[in-house]
Amino acid sequence: MNGTHETNGHEVSTVTVTLKAELEQTRKHADGLREQLAALEHKKERLMTKRPAGVVKQSDKDLEEKILYKEEQMQSSSLSLKEEREMVKEIKLMRKDQKRMHEWENEMNELNNKRSSLKEALRQAYDELEVQRSAHWHADAAAQLQLPQEAIVDKRLAVDEDVQELLSTPLWKKRLRSEHSVVTKMDRSAAGRAVRLAGLLESVEAAAALIDGLGPVSVRRIEVDQEQQHILIGRGGATISSLQEETGCSLEVRKPPANMMIIAGPSDAVGRASETILELFETQRRIEMVIRFDSEQKGLLFGKGGSTIQRIQQESRANLDIGRGTDCVVRISGPRANVNKARSALADILHLDAACTRTVLVPFDIGEVVAARDKLRRLEQTHGVNVIRMERKDEAPTFGVKVRGDEEGVAAAVAKLNECVERERRVEEVLQVETQHVGMLLGKQGSTINAIQRETGALLDMCRKADEGCSTQPVTVRGNRASVDRALAALEEVLQYKAECHETMSIEPAMMPLLIGKNGEEINRLRALSGAAIDAGRASERPVFKLRGSKEAVVSAQQAIREATEANRKVGDSEVLPWECIDVLVGPDGDGIRALESEHSVTLELPGHNLASDMPCSGTFLAIATSIGVRGRKKHVDAAIAAIRALAERNALESIQLSEDDSRLLASLCLENGTLLQELGERVAVQ
Repeated sequence: MNGTHETNGHEVSTVTVTLKAELEQTRKHADGLREQLAALEHKKERLMTKRPAGVVKQSDKDLEEKILYKEEQMQSSSLSLKEEREMVKEIKLMRKDQKRMHEWENEMNELNNKRSSLKEALRQAYDELEVQRSAHWHADAAAQLQLPQEAIVDKRLAVDEDVQELLSTPLWKKRLRSEHSVVTKMDRSAAGRAVRLAGLLESVEAAAALIDGLGPVSVRRIEVDQEQQHILIGRGGATISSLQEETGCSLEVRKPPANMMIIAGPSDAVGRASETILELFETQRRIEMVIRFDSEQKGLLFGKGGSTIQRIQQESRANLDIGRGTDCVVRISGPRANVNKARSALADILHLDAACTRTVLVPFDIGEVVAARDKLRRLEQTHGVNVIRMERKDEAPTFGVKVRGDEEGVAAAVAKLNECVERERRVEEVLQVETQHVGMLLGKQGSTINAIQRETGALLDMCRKADEGCSTQPVTVRGNRASVDRALAALEEVLQYKAECHETMSIEPAMMPLLIGKNGEEINRLRALSGAAIDAGRASERPVFKLRGSKEAVVSAQQAIREATEANRKVGDSEVLPWECIDVLVGPDGDGIRALESEHSVTLELPGHNLASDMPCSGTFLAIATSIGVRGRKKHVDAAIAAIRALAERNALESIQLSEDDSRLLASLCLENGTLLQELGERVAVQ
């Protein structure tokens, strides 16, 4: 069996080769005839240009009739000699034209006869060529189907133009060949459009039934450029194969010079296929898009080590080219779908499609406070916006902060930024301070003003000296609005220029220095104690204190001043001191008395003796209580008496009356242990 197939295959191959050689010979013969016919056509065109002038519209018969008419006219008419000569001349010219016309017509007839013979020969060559082509196709079909040539059935099936276009596509040729073992050939002869089917009888009938049952078929032709051809075909034809399977239509791309795409198939499928292909062209056509961005976004766009831009290129499969230096543009190129995907990724990063974009101007000197990186990131997270700090240009006093996002988010973020700018904006306020209050404002070694600066964050600058003849000194307060306001409030708390209550309190002239104290210590104590501002002044040549503050503070200050006045009056008082404490109070060589007097600024006296002298009191004190006199300022006297009482308590003696038996017992114990009383004293801390 295999031997039979091999023999048939060899025979078919031999026949095919022979037919192919005959076909080629006939084609060459036909080509030669076409060339000869073309040469004759060219010769005819040249001959037409050489037709005799003046007789273009007259045949040889017409000229003969005109000559005879002229001769008869010359014989029948009595003409003058001149007229007769003119007539003879005209007849000679007509005879000459007749001869030229006759020669031209003979040459043209000969040429037409040759053309007719060549056309007939060419028609016969075409007929023979068609027969040979049919025989060759028949043999080639047998070779393709690996069948004996006598087993091949050839059927001609009449179809319309669209069906013929569909069946001529590679897809349908392949389908009929693979599914029905039929080879097709399109017949576009004068007999009408048809498709010829070759194969076994049952295969041909099945293929014919399939073609008859196709239903409405349409063919659509779309002009495509070279880029669209590449898109449609795809790598290795993958795209066009996928589209044919997806749409059920035959797709054929005819390359230059045709530049045509042919879609053939069921009418409804052709419409869907056209839409799919046009959409494919739209998405895959290479385009270039240019996107501009702010220079501050370049780092965000690149990412660490270029990771962001590389990721976008990998995910979108588009080519991204970022401008160098100050050229803040991204050029995206590639298929439209890829470019759109890359653009979408860039829009998410750069907020290109933000509904709202606003810029807030921030003074440069507060830039690090208002537009610090962490604050801007918090602003982004809180309001869902993108915030970019712009670069400062040409030493400008401000720089911009650009906010992108939706209307609501941008409005909230901008309001927050403006609020922060106003809060941190550097402002300067000047407060006029009365010269007499400068010391109070400065505090001891500048402690008060330094504390205000430290607690409020503002900077206070005070002139060292007041202008001549001016009773006030300016204090300049610098900082942001909040710190300046805090500093002004703190200054008011110290100076209390806007206090609700103002009072004046007369002071005894002798008491004024004491109430002020050394370096203002006493008056500062009164201020701190009462919370009121207290200034020393004069009214009607009398010293006064001017009090400012709340009603409670002023009342407290008045009470404190009265108490301080009383405490500074000179008074004398006495304190009873037990005899056993006298030696302790006086001390060796009177050192104790002098130390107490020096410590409390008082004078101490014993009855009949002035113990304030350098000479110590001599003599033996009686075993009775002694009264100690104390003179000085009341506050000092009270402090000295309190010290004397404390001394008396520490050195007080208490005697115990023992019975006779207890006395004997104690005496015997002391005889046995000479240190008994000393040990008892040490144990209970008494003598």
